[in-house]
Amino acid sequence: MVESQFGDSPGYGGNLGIGLGYNAKDKRFGSSITWTYKDAVKTNSNSGANNDGSIEFYATGV
Repeated sequence: MVESQFGDSPGYGGNLGIGLGYNAKDKRFGSSITWTYKDAVKTNSNSGANNDGSIEFYATGV
């Protein structure tokens, strides 16, 4: 991880998606889903207000 001069450290993140579709004449049918993972940004300050944030997991489907 890279740490800035302010003491902030970004976390890791990524996503994975899959989709499926079918064309029938002039119609198109399909769907997809994406899973996302995000680490929080860790912040440190001179005043002692440190924050580790929280991890996020979520899925988006269409």
